[in-house]
Amino acid sequence: MGITSYPSYKEGQTSYSLGTEGILGVTNATVFTNSSGYIQQALLSGVVESNEKRQSLGKLLEQKYGSPAAGYLSDGIGKARWLFREGTTIELRNTTFDVSLAYVDERPRVQSRSGKIDVEALSRKNQ
Repeated sequence: MGITSYPSYKEGQTSYSLGTEGILGVTNATVFTNSSGYIQQALLSGVVESNEKRQSLGKLLEQKYGSPAAGYLSDGIGKARWLFREGTTIELRNTTFDVSLAYVDERPRVQSRSGKIDVEALSRKNQ
């Protein structure tokens, strides 16, 4: 699988090709970052004509994350959403050939100054 990036003209958005076969037929990835450079959203998409690949994608997510919190999966195909305590959401849409899988971080990190580090206090603590 040859991953290649497309030229990006939007700040905070980078798109990639996942090759002709992709990952279970999903051939495009777009990553959105906030102003601090942390990932806010990753979107995988593509036209997946193979029912077997679409089913495999849904079954893989269901096996890894359990039953979805919202939506449905019927033999790996459907619209489903998994919600996690730390604010992450994964959303799968594969009811048609146009498949998308979105990872969203509702609370992406932000760069901040942590203050000063007291090196002398740390060295005394380690003694």
